[in-house]
Amino acid sequence: MRLWSKLGAVAAPLVLVVAGLVAACTVTVDDPTPPTGPIACTREYAPVCAQRGDRMENFSNACTAEAEGYRVIANGECPSPGSGGGTVCTREYAPVCADRGNRQQTFSNACMAEAEGFRVIADGECRASGPAGLCPDKRKVCAASSAGDRLNFNNRCEAESSGYSVLGYGTCDNMHS
Repeated sequence: MRLWSKLGAVAAPLVLVVAGLVAACTVTVDDPTPPTGPIACTREYAPVCAQRGDRMENFSNACTAEAEGYRVIANGECPSPGSGGGTVCTREYAPVCADRGNRQQTFSNACMAEAEGFRVIADGECRASGPAGLCPDKRKVCAASSAGDRLNFNNRCEAESSGYSVLGYGTCDNMHS
Protein backbone atom coordinates (compact mmCIF):
# COMPACT_ATOMS: atom_id res chain seq x y z
CA MET A 1 0.00 0.00 0.00
CA ARG A 2 2.86 2.32 0.85
CA LEU A 3 4.40 1.69 -2.55
CA TRP A 4 1.24 2.94 -4.28
CA SER A 5 1.09 6.09 -2.22
CA LYS A 6 4.76 6.86 -2.95
CA LEU A 7 4.22 6.20 -6.65
CA GLY A 8 1.15 8.44 -6.65
CA ALA A 9 3.09 11.26 -5.02
CA VAL A 10 5.78 11.12 -7.75
CA ALA A 11 3.45 10.42 -10.68
CA ALA A 12 0.90 13.18 -9.98
CA PRO A 13 3.31 16.11 -10.60
CA LEU A 14 4.75 14.30 -13.65
CA VAL A 15 1.26 13.85 -15.12
CA LEU A 16 0.54 17.55 -14.55
CA VAL A 17 3.75 18.59 -16.36
CA VAL A 18 3.03 16.31 -19.33
CA ALA A 19 -0.58 17.55 -19.51
CA GLY A 20 0.65 21.15 -19.51
CA LEU A 21 3.06 20.43 -22.37
CA VAL A 22 0.40 18.70 -24.44
CA ALA A 23 -2.06 21.56 -23.85
CA ALA A 24 0.55 24.07 -25.08
CA CYS A 25 0.93 22.29 -28.44
CA THR A 26 -1.00 23.72 -31.38
CA VAL A 27 -1.57 21.83 -34.59
CA THR A 28 -2.10 23.92 -37.72
CA VAL A 29 -3.38 22.28 -40.88
CA ASP A 30 -2.95 24.31 -44.08
CA ASP A 31 -5.48 22.28 -45.99
CA PRO A 32 -8.78 24.17 -45.74
CA THR A 33 -11.95 22.34 -46.52
CA PRO A 34 -14.91 23.78 -48.36
CA PRO A 35 -17.26 25.82 -46.18
CA THR A 36 -20.37 24.00 -45.04
CA GLY A 37 -22.86 26.67 -46.11
CA PRO A 38 -23.49 28.18 -49.54
CA ILE A 39 -21.33 31.11 -50.62
CA ALA A 40 -22.47 33.60 -53.26
CA CYS A 41 -19.58 34.82 -55.44
CA THR A 42 -19.70 37.39 -58.21
CA ARG A 43 -18.77 36.51 -61.79
CA GLU A 44 -15.98 39.07 -61.76
CA TYR A 45 -12.95 37.89 -63.75
CA ALA A 46 -9.89 38.57 -61.64
CA PRO A 47 -7.95 35.29 -62.00
CA VAL A 48 -6.07 33.82 -59.07
CA CYS A 49 -3.84 30.84 -58.45
CA ALA A 50 -4.96 28.94 -55.36
CA GLN A 51 -3.70 25.93 -53.45
CA ARG A 52 -5.19 23.19 -51.29
CA GLY A 53 -2.63 20.76 -49.96
CA ASP A 54 -0.23 19.98 -52.83
CA ARG A 55 -2.77 20.84 -55.52
CA MET A 56 -2.71 24.23 -57.32
CA GLU A 57 -5.64 25.36 -59.42
CA ASN A 58 -6.79 28.44 -61.37
CA PHE A 59 -9.99 30.23 -60.36
CA SER A 60 -11.81 33.16 -61.93
CA ASN A 61 -11.61 35.11 -58.64
CA ALA A 62 -10.64 34.78 -54.98
CA CYS A 63 -14.19 34.17 -53.79
CA THR A 64 -14.67 31.10 -55.98
CA ALA A 65 -11.31 29.72 -54.84
CA GLU A 66 -12.17 30.16 -51.17
CA ALA A 67 -15.65 28.71 -51.73
CA GLU A 68 -13.98 25.52 -52.94
CA GLY A 69 -11.70 25.42 -49.90
CA TYR A 70 -8.56 26.72 -51.62
CA ARG A 71 -6.15 29.37 -50.33
CA VAL A 72 -5.17 32.11 -52.83
CA ILE A 73 -1.38 32.15 -53.34
CA ALA A 74 -1.03 34.57 -56.27
CA ASN A 75 -2.95 36.92 -58.53
CA GLY A 76 -3.10 35.65 -62.09
CA GLU A 77 -2.98 32.09 -63.30
CA CYS A 78 -0.83 29.33 -61.88
CA PRO A 79 2.28 28.44 -63.89
CA SER A 80 1.60 25.64 -66.32
CA PRO A 81 3.45 22.35 -65.82
CA GLY A 82 6.79 22.39 -67.59
CA SER A 83 6.88 26.19 -67.87
CA GLY A 84 9.62 26.39 -65.28
CA GLY A 85 7.14 27.78 -62.78
CA GLY A 86 7.55 31.03 -60.99
CA THR A 87 5.93 33.34 -63.54
CA VAL A 88 2.25 33.95 -63.06
CA CYS A 89 0.71 36.23 -65.71
CA THR A 90 -2.72 37.78 -66.00
CA ARG A 91 -4.86 37.36 -69.10
CA GLU A 92 -4.91 41.11 -69.74
CA TYR A 93 -5.05 41.79 -73.47
CA ALA A 94 -2.32 44.30 -74.31
CA PRO A 95 -0.72 42.62 -77.36
CA VAL A 96 3.01 42.71 -77.96
CA CYS A 97 5.27 41.46 -80.71
CA ALA A 98 8.18 39.42 -79.37
CA ASP A 99 11.05 37.42 -80.78
CA ARG A 100 13.30 34.54 -79.84
CA GLY A 101 16.11 33.84 -82.27
CA ASN A 102 14.66 34.41 -85.75
CA ARG A 103 11.08 33.68 -84.69
CA GLN A 104 8.51 36.44 -84.10
CA GLN A 105 5.23 35.84 -82.32
CA THR A 106 2.32 37.92 -81.03
CA PHE A 107 1.46 37.44 -77.34
CA SER A 108 -1.55 38.79 -75.45
CA ASN A 109 0.77 40.69 -73.07
CA ALA A 110 4.45 41.21 -72.22
CA CYS A 111 4.39 38.91 -69.19
CA MET A 112 3.23 35.95 -71.29
CA ALA A 113 5.93 36.61 -73.90
CA GLU A 114 8.69 36.81 -71.30
CA ALA A 115 7.38 33.70 -69.51
CA GLU A 116 7.90 31.78 -72.78
CA GLY A 117 11.46 33.09 -73.16
CA PHE A 118 10.68 35.73 -75.81
CA ARG A 119 11.95 39.33 -75.90
CA VAL A 120 9.35 42.05 -76.50
CA ILE A 121 10.29 44.11 -79.57
CA ALA A 122 7.14 46.20 -80.11
CA ASP A 123 3.73 47.03 -78.68
CA GLY A 124 0.84 45.62 -80.71
CA GLU A 125 0.61 42.54 -82.88
CA CYS A 126 3.47 41.43 -85.10
CA ARG A 127 2.82 42.71 -88.62
CA ALA A 128 4.84 40.08 -90.42
CA SER A 129 2.86 37.12 -91.68
CA GLY A 130 3.63 33.58 -92.65
CA PRO A 131 4.91 30.51 -90.80
CA ALA A 132 6.14 31.22 -87.28
CA GLY A 133 5.52 34.94 -87.79
CA LEU A 134 8.21 35.34 -90.47
CA CYS A 135 7.62 37.24 -93.68
CA PRO A 136 7.18 34.87 -96.63
CA ASP A 137 8.45 37.52 -99.08
CA LYS A 138 12.26 37.39 -99.12
CA ARG A 139 12.82 39.99 -101.88
CA LYS A 140 14.52 43.32 -101.10
CA VAL A 141 12.37 46.41 -101.51
CA CYS A 142 12.77 50.15 -101.81
CA ALA A 143 10.30 52.05 -99.64
CA ALA A 144 9.52 55.67 -98.85
CA SER A 145 8.41 57.38 -95.65
CA SER A 146 5.55 59.90 -95.60
CA ALA A 147 8.25 62.61 -95.73
CA GLY A 148 9.59 61.12 -98.96
CA ASP A 149 12.77 59.57 -97.51
CA ARG A 150 13.74 56.38 -99.33
CA LEU A 151 15.24 53.35 -97.61
CA ASN A 152 16.15 49.79 -98.60
CA PHE A 153 14.53 46.96 -96.61
CA ASN A 154 15.12 43.20 -96.64
CA ASN A 155 11.45 42.55 -97.47
CA ARG A 156 7.98 44.10 -97.79
CA CYS A 157 7.03 43.16 -94.20
CA GLU A 158 9.96 45.04 -92.66
CA ALA A 159 9.17 48.14 -94.69
CA GLU A 160 5.47 48.14 -93.84
CA SER A 161 6.03 47.41 -90.16
CA SER A 162 8.38 50.43 -90.05
CA GLY A 163 5.67 52.67 -91.50
CA TYR A 164 7.13 52.93 -95.00
CA SER A 165 5.28 52.50 -98.30
CA VAL A 166 6.86 50.05 -100.72
CA LEU A 167 7.86 51.68 -104.01
CA GLY A 168 9.06 48.50 -105.69
CA TYR A 169 11.26 45.42 -105.52
CA GLY A 170 15.03 45.85 -105.58
CA THR A 171 17.20 48.58 -104.09
CA CYS A 172 16.42 52.27 -104.17
CA ASP A 173 19.50 52.79 -106.39
CA ASN A 174 17.68 50.86 -109.15
CA MET A 175 14.39 52.77 -108.74
CA HIS A 176 13.61 55.70 -111.05
CA SER A 177 12.13 58.80 -109.43
